Amino acid sequence: MKIDFAPKIDWWIYFVCGITVLACIIGPAIDGDTLIGVFLALSMLVLWICAICGVKYQIRENKLGIRKFFHWTWIPISKIAIIQKEHGVAVQGSVSAVLSLDRLRITLTDKSVLKSSMPVDISPKDTDRFIAKLQEINPDIVEK
Repeated sequence: MKIDFAPKIDWWIYFVCGITVLACIIGPAIDGDTLIGVFLALSMLVLWICAICGVKYQIRENKLGIRKFFHWTWIPISKIAIIQKEHGVAVQGSVSAVLSLDRLRITLTDKSVLKSSMPVDISPKDTDRFIAKLQEINPDIVEK
């Protein structure tokens, strides 16, 4: 069984991306270096696309996979104790792959899994289905 979950992406991510790319063009263009501006803007756009497309969540058998910048972190679902819905800017997780202010904070029972006692912050688009799938595999998960 393999189920993929897309990340929830807030509008402000696209706004910041657009402002960054625009600033890369406008700054050098003022000095007459349009070619450098275009190169910087394209480089920044590629970086943003990699950052946005590089976030993905996957449930595979009894593991939760979190992809961030094309690097996977795997967490045993049996080690998940609490899933808490959060909203705001403060991200605390040791493994945080969030593109939204609406996110889930996952607390583990065993800190040796990630070599940290910090929670994991993620932002799947369909949070209710995501939580239901995790609880289907591990009914001991508490939702707050």
